Amino acid sequence: MVMRLHSLPSVALAGLAFLVPVLGACWVEPDPVATAPSPAPTAAPTQTAPVEPARMAIATGETLASEPGKGAGVFVEYQGAGQWKIWTTCDTLYSSAPCLYRLTMTPEAGARITAPGMGLDGASDNQFTSSRESELQVILMTTSELDSFTLQLDPPGSALQLHTVLDGAEDGRVVFWVGPEVLHTGAPTNPVILAPTQP
Repeated sequence: MVMRLHSLPSVALAGLAFLVPVLGACWVEPDPVATAPSPAPTAAPTQTAPVEPARMAIATGETLASEPGKGAGVFVEYQGAGQWKIWTTCDTLYSSAPCLYRLTMTPEAGARITAPGMGLDGASDNQFTSSRESELQVILMTTSELDSFTLQLDPPGSALQLHTVLDGAEDGRVVFWVGPEVLHTGAPTNPVILAPTQP
């Protein structure tokens, strides 16, 4: 079985000098040498409790920049007045493979979510898979372009929960956003809750 590890992008933040280095794309293949089977476990594995999503601040009006095709990333910007922009990149220029994102956005209790016009920038293989006032799910097949969409949360200033799946695996490491004077490069939990600093 071949497991693909993605490169992370270089990210620039207007007004601050932050750069995240690009890591080389790599693949991991299991060792084909046969090994003795492991002994049977003596006790049933314990189940861990689900982790509560971390609540993190997102700075209103801050924007991010990254070169398409040079790293896998989900970039979240809160533009103010309830308007959010989310865009994705992939490491296709290094890996020659696309990134398949499944993003699920849920507003905090009492808020509603809509996607104005339901339009998606990018290729025709991108789609909204569910759209209700309580949840929006988007599937994006990103290669060497930027794919983006906007959504509206009402009332303005409501927090957004984002759950990220990349190539079938949960992966909060690829989520980027700007907090108060800090560039976040990876979510501490998946999902993560992003709360605007100003409505």
